[in-house]
Amino acid sequence: MQLNLLLTRLYNKLAKNKTRYVYLPLAIYWITLAVITSIPLAVEKKFEHQDKLNHLFVFIGLSVLLQLTLHFQKNFEKINKKHATFTILIASLYGALNEITQLFIPGRFGDILDFIADLIGVFIGVFMTSFFIKFSNRNSVEVNTKAMEHA
Repeated sequence: MQLNLLLTRLYNKLAKNKTRYVYLPLAIYWITLAVITSIPLAVEKKFEHQDKLNHLFVFIGLSVLLQLTLHFQKNFEKINKKHATFTILIASLYGALNEITQLFIPGRFGDILDFIADLIGVFIGVFMTSFFIKFSNRNSVEVNTKAMEHA
């Protein structure tokens, strides 16, 4: 029950303060990601698993923030209803474009395995966020119903 209440409160906090806790963090995160991946490197590419984990976790974060943004925005109803699908499309397209542009940046390498790690991160982030949204919305209704019954 504690976890239910905690997740519902978190969802409500995000919904009430979406500019501060969702929109702005997404903008900062995405701009930082674009800048960092555009900086030329003087280091030769090493094939390490750490690089793939970096891609995975960066795209989990990107997809969580992007999906929350698409879920909370109310200007485009179709995007709001299909937030998971649009998150997968947008984040995957960004991952592909990012890998392509890195082919032209000195010291950077576009890599299909990096893109696959990006995609896996996107799907994990979308799964986690979809679960959070569905769980929180269901519990929010239950909490409100119980509150009304006791009133």
